[in-house]
Amino acid sequence: MLGQEAEVLMAGVGIFAAYHGRHDLTAKAFLNVNNEIFYRTGDLVRMDSNGLLHYQGRKDHQIKLHGQRIELGEIEQCLLNTSISACVVVKWDDDHLVAYVQ
Repeated sequence: MLGQEAEVLMAGVGIFAAYHGRHDLTAKAFLNVNNEIFYRTGDLVRMDSNGLLHYQGRKDHQIKLHGQRIELGEIEQCLLNTSISACVVVKWDDDHLVAYVQ
């Protein structure tokens, strides 16, 4: 819809159909619409009046560093399993992640 933020969905023969042995991840990552399977990319876009999509960001805390997708929340969870009481992990620049901890 014009001006509304929405998630990009992908479908087609090149899209895998499930995570092997991970029904929990499959349920989160895929959407069935009229018997066609769509992959939820996690990318958010907004359509302008010319029909062009403008990237708005991600709906999760996933980033790309050196070509690898990294879920910042997983790193934060690992840190919270130590004596750290609160933390946030952010991408500092093209080469580094920084954890702010308490």
